[in-house]
Amino acid sequence: MNYFENLNKYSLFNNLTQKQIEQFHDLIEIAEYKPNNLIIKEGEDGDFMFLLLKGKVEITKVMTLSLTKSDNDTREKSFIRLDDKMYPFIGEMSYLQKNGKRSASVKAVDNCIIGKIYNKDLTNLFENNSEIGYKIMNNIAYKIANDLRITNKNILKLTTALSLVLEE
Repeated sequence: MNYFENLNKYSLFNNLTQKQIEQFHDLIEIAEYKPNNLIIKEGEDGDFMFLLLKGKVEITKVMTLSLTKSDNDTREKSFIRLDDKMYPFIGEMSYLQKNGKRSASVKAVDNCIIGKIYNKDLTNLFENNSEIGYKIMNNIAYKIANDLRITNKNILKLTTALSLVLEE
């Protein structure tokens, strides 16, 4: 199956020409995951982002704070499920925050095929083609800004609910 035929549908590649998108073909490493396999683990170092090419994933976040080193409470909250028809790219913050830890876990819900793009390969491409670098970074910034808006709305909802409960 040709997983590259729909790359233009991923927002990561917005405003890129087909020829510019084709430069990613050699960079994308195809990987398969079975149901319940972890693709990304919260707290680990990140060195790639990925495109969900086939299947469904669930994004979760640990909902407790570790107060001590021996505190192993890892209750997780599922935040969202994404499928390949949404053409998502995930893990972009690892490119922006060198030595940054993953902010959430991503688990395969069913059989998944992903396209990994390693940070070092992306940097090399950007150094050789600043136009592609500018466009991709703009797309990443747009996604992060949109995610931040959603997060702000959710925090407002939680704050409102908490204040209403505390007033009673």
